[in-house]
Amino acid sequence: MGLFRSGTSGIACLTIYNFTLHSHELDSEQVATVLVSCCTGRKMLSKLTPRLLPCLFFALIVILASFTFLNQRAATSSSHFLSNLRLPSTSHTANSNHARFAFVTFQAQYPGPNGPVPDDEDSYYIGTRTLVYQLRHSPETRINSFIDLIVLATPDVSQSKRERLEKDGATVLTVSVPKNDWVTTDKPRWRDALAKLRVFELTQYEKILMIDSDMLLVKRLDGIFDDEATNLLKPLADSSTADEGHLPAEYMLAAQTIQNQRVHPYPPEYGSYFSSGFFLLKPSHEIFDYYVSLMSLPGRFDPQIMDQNLLNYAHRRDGPMPWTEMTYTWTTTWPTEKEYEMGAASLHEKWWRDDMPDLSTKLRGMWLKERWEMEGFYRGREEA
Repeated sequence: MGLFRSGTSGIACLTIYNFTLHSHELDSEQVATVLVSCCTGRKMLSKLTPRLLPCLFFALIVILASFTFLNQRAATSSSHFLSNLRLPSTSHTANSNHARFAFVTFQAQYPGPNGPVPDDEDSYYIGTRTLVYQLRHSPETRINSFIDLIVLATPDVSQSKRERLEKDGATVLTVSVPKNDWVTTDKPRWRDALAKLRVFELTQYEKILMIDSDMLLVKRLDGIFDDEATNLLKPLADSSTADEGHLPAEYMLAAQTIQNQRVHPYPPEYGSYFSSGFFLLKPSHEIFDYYVSLMSLPGRFDPQIMDQNLLNYAHRRDGPMPWTEMTYTWTTTWPTEKEYEMGAASLHEKWWRDDMPDLSTKLRGMWLKERWEMEGFYRGREEA
């Protein structure tokens, strides 16, 4: 009877392990948490005698050995798959085990009013670090470990920033900025925004979520890669593109209609203009080359909001590659507590600014909490 109970406990642990590993609902750290819970639960221990404990521990050793073997085998099989990254220059190559998907954000060296600002005063850099923390470490919003997390950085981003972001858990890739003389903006912080288009060159991934650094995450975003809007589409015939580059054989770009003011409907109304701060894409060298061809045609799009207006032209509703609307609960712009209460998974805003009286103090406080938890998390880990 005692052996039966011990065997049942071992089978229960194996079942939990198998479910979490193959469903990808939990990452390896969370799997370990589940296993420890199985071992240390008071109800289980209260029923075990010293004679039965070795049986349970033997079962756990088998589980952990299997987990280590599978991880090593997956890492070996993925090394060749991830070797095809084609970028102008890179500081690091992504190396996750099953990297079919990736989250990508952007970091530039934003100029201050009196020149470069110290790292701890660079709001966008602090935003990037906070986003990386939310995606990699925050218990409520961290993504599965098999999804890569990449920061595209312009060449002038300081070495101290790059090294810190790598320590935080991101892969930092150096990218050049596509340029043309007529594509300019009067907003200094947008001057290098076209470098974000380099995300389309990361063709070793099937799907990517491009996400700005000024995001408050409320829920895990892993499931976004299964959104119906991510289905591949074929371009439509359109004679108006005769002077532009070749269209790709297939494409995917899913986003959400942008909101232009704090008071707005949610779910958002169906519109024609989307935000480039949160969108899903299928990487493709052909589509990147098509975007570059648009930059050679002066006046083809409004260059003020560089990448956003180029993408909205290329994927206009009445054009050859119309964008698709993703499920509205993944994100929102100009957020309010209404979107938060209605289940929005991410909220897009310049949370570090204190000059927006219409911004919810509750939501801003939530982002500040993540920011300071981030600081404490890394400090504690490095001092341990």
